[in-house]
Amino acid sequence: MLRDDYRYDIPPVDEPAWGAPPAGLGPGGGRPVTVPVTAEGPWERPGGEVAVPVGPARLAGRLVLPPGAGSLVVLAHGSGCSRHSPRNRRLAAALGRAGLATLLLDLLTSGEERLPDALFDIPLLAGRLGETARWLGRETGLPVGLLGAGTTAGAVLEAAAGGDAHAVVCCGGRPDLAGPAALARVRTPTLFVVGALDARVLGLNRLAAGRLRCEHRLAVVPGATRLFTEPGALDAVARLAAGWFTAHRPVRV
Repeated sequence: MLRDDYRYDIPPVDEPAWGAPPAGLGPGGGRPVTVPVTAEGPWERPGGEVAVPVGPARLAGRLVLPPGAGSLVVLAHGSGCSRHSPRNRRLAAALGRAGLATLLLDLLTSGEERLPDALFDIPLLAGRLGETARWLGRETGLPVGLLGAGTTAGAVLEAAAGGDAHAVVCCGGRPDLAGPAALARVRTPTLFVVGALDARVLGLNRLAAGRLRCEHRLAVVPGATRLFTEPGALDAVARLAAGWFTAHRPVRV
């Protein structure tokens, strides 16, 4: 059943950050590299630029995998909002403080970003998210959750319809772009987070939520608009997302 909560309180998690990235792997440092499969792997490193292989393309991302992480969240971006965005990095850092590994992922290559319709190619974006989730699962052994905003909210739900995520969060986006058939196939716990002042997107999220046949919740952030730029709004989004991914993290035996 849909729960439409205007005050959805999740206690903040006050855990220390795990330090700065090693030399050459910080923001803007070095070229993206494909992470190889090894017995131990490079996953213990706090963060770095990676290139995720999806078919013929290599998608640029920024990976942070703290020791002891129980699951990994892919924060997916289309054009106009990349892994370098301070707002996106702030959200990823908040998830990290809750004990979650994160991958800030650009779903389009630099050439594709210039194509006017690429951002609305939901099957393409969803397919890449599914491949990324399966690749990360093989490489890290961690369950993978998906977070999307804008048009990528539709893509994360379409990817979830294929069984490629343990939990989904849609932040102020267009989950309706997944289409009724895909939404009906989703069996992944899904959280919709929308600003209370973003009436049109709120309506579209309610429409998408009504088509789901799985556990889901709609959380409305009071006083917030589409991009959650108001004081405290992004922090509220971070708490909601961290709480959702943590509560639905599979138990590892």
